[in-house]
Order: sequence, then structure tokens, then C-alpha cells
Amino acid sequence: MYGGAIALGKALAETQAIEWLAEQILGTSVISPFLMILTLSALAKVLTELISNAAAVVILVPFSFGFVATHAVSPELLVLGVTIPAGLAFCLPVGTPPNAIAYSSGYFTIRSILKSTLLLSVISWAVFLLFVRFYWPLIM
Repeated sequence: MYGGAIALGKALAETQAIEWLAEQILGTSVISPFLMILTLSALAKVLTELISNAAAVVILVPFSFGFVATHAVSPELLVLGVTIPAGLAFCLPVGTPPNAIAYSSGYFTIRSILKSTLLLSVISWAVFLLFVRFYWPLIM
């Protein structure tokens, strides 16, 4: 999976398809780095609940580099803005291996998992955004 992601990222960068895609999505609009991180982290958060967190990062990191090239945003910010929320998968068994292992025990259902973890998922993303907004500018 990682080898394919690296190859895909390199091909997209060499053909400038990433820049083209970022330009098609954002156009000439000026968007703040915080709003860009908010959007990418929301995508990472949703994707990581539906597919593995590694696959979500593999999909979104090359995509986020298109925004770096076209909107002069720090690549470190966007990589962290994708990878940290991708590690916050709590809701579904497919999100991370520990979730799948716990679900395979048969002691609870998907519905019971969602009841107890949906709020945790929203709170973790909100705390992440608070750090992005108020703490990251102090250290970067």
C-alpha cells in the first residue's frame, strides 16, 4: 500500500496533476491555512472511519501537496493536519486494527460502538482544531 502511494504521489507531482486538481477545487480563491487544515482534517477524519487510517493518509497527503504548491502553505502544517486526525478513528471496526479486534470478540454491536464513540470522535477533532488554531502558531 505504501509503495503504491509513493508511486502515485510521485506520478501526480511529476505530471503536475496535483497542482491542477488543487486549482480546479479552489480556483483563484484565497483560503486561510486554518480553513484548509479544517477541511483536510475533516476529510481525513471521515475517511479514516471508513477505510484504514494508513489508506486515508496515503490518499490525502499527496492531494494536500497540491495546496502547498498553489497557495503557499507550509507542507508540514498540511501533513500534520491530515495525519493526526487520521489517527483518531474510534467509531467503526475498519478504522484501526484494535477496533476490529475488539469488535470481533462479539460482545457488542456496531450500534453500541457508535453510541459510545461518536461523541469522543467529535471532541477529539475539536481539541485537535483548538491546538491548530491557538498552539501551532506559537511553535511554527
